[in-house]
Amino acid sequence: LRYVLANCPIPKGKELETIETVYSIISNDPEEVKKMTETAAYTFIKQGYEQGIEQGAFTKTKEHVIKCLSKRFNVPVPHDIQDSINSYTDLIALDSLFSQALDCESLDDFRSYLVR
Repeated sequence: LRYVLANCPIPKGKELETIETVYSIISNDPEEVKKMTETAAYTFIKQGYEQGIEQGAFTKTKEHVIKCLSKRFNVPVPHDIQDSINSYTDLIALDSLFSQALDCESLDDFRSYLVR
């Protein structure tokens, strides 16, 4: 009931009728409603988990690119390069950046790759 009232557009003056309808559905088949609720909760949890995994992959890849550059050239990576790396939102592009970090001749070479 809370979900319906909070998230569904209920026409003014139809609130009581809507609550009665939802209550009727719940009363007639509480097990089915329970299954539906569990399925919806599982779906939301799974989506959140997958988004967290994806976000973690982005973060780790960005960290690895920066760490690779720092170790290869034995200097802190300049903020402009870090900012550019952190602006990437495509994992395939980030993977390409990591390859470039392994292969570039200098930080300036890497910086020019970022501009493309």
